[in-house]
Amino acid sequence: MIGAPADPAAVTFSLADLVREVVAPLREFANHRSVGIETAIDAELPERLAGHPECLRHVLTMLASHALRTTTCGSVVLVVCADGTDEHPLVRFEVADTGPGTQPAVVAAIWSLVPRDGLAAEPHVIAANLIKILGGKLRVSSEPSRGSRFWFTLPLKATISQTFRVPAEELR
Repeated sequence: MIGAPADPAAVTFSLADLVREVVAPLREFANHRSVGIETAIDAELPERLAGHPECLRHVLTMLASHALRTTTCGSVVLVVCADGTDEHPLVRFEVADTGPGTQPAVVAAIWSLVPRDGLAAEPHVIAANLIKILGGKLRVSSEPSRGSRFWFTLPLKATISQTFRVPAEELR
């Protein structure tokens, strides 16, 4: 399991690269099942963010792979967009599918699951715990025959990537 970060805002990463790294290994499985997998990243979001990309990649991979496993036709969509306010900017991550969906009582039961006696937890429970460590909360909406949508927001900050160039004549 990935350990909790001491300071989750300490690592700079490319949002677009992270999304590509999540989706790329899932494309073959999606194609094999004849299910589309799409991504959308809000153009208003900065390219580089500070956060904990390993945990975030793990969470998004769990949510997207579960969505692909339960979707037999249609698509899975991973959306990343700006949320929050100017004073408290947030980044919203959403995984939606056109799978079978589920009853509200079943959704509630998923959240009550905790790993016991060495049993593996439901992927959503693991994802929810990682998201909580990162400062967010996993939410879900689902309807039978209409699919499911899992989303969370995180307080990721923009970083400024600067390239310092030294004129060639100064290097001699």
